[in-house]
Amino acid sequence: MGTSSMIAIKNEDGSVTASYCHYDGYLAYNGMMLKEAYNTQELASAVANSGYISALNENLQDSIDKSANTDTAVVYECSDEYLLTGWEYCGAQFLYLWDGEEWLYSSLKNHGWNEYQLELEEA
Repeated sequence: MGTSSMIAIKNEDGSVTASYCHYDGYLAYNGMMLKEAYNTQELASAVANSGYISALNENLQDSIDKSANTDTAVVYECSDEYLLTGWEYCGAQFLYLWDGEEWLYSSLKNHGWNEYQLELEEA
């Protein structure tokens, strides 16, 4: 069984575009991968707009090519809607959001936005 997540970006109009990732959604993997490999507006936008990803790795095209499904990205009206309802999309356990400067996350344990600081969190 995988640890699922949604990976999203806040758009200029305030809407949020999110893609589902089936495996390794926990902080120590997807969180770290996003922070280290997808840490610019362009890269964050690419992953958030990519659609379904089975597993995220440093090469986004490789991640897309190896995905089991081809579902498109989901658009939410705003970050509050994403925070409240993103969990419902395929049972996501972690939500990630690029706010234009950094990655934020929310988990089933804590339904608020947090800055990603691995040393303060347990996977």
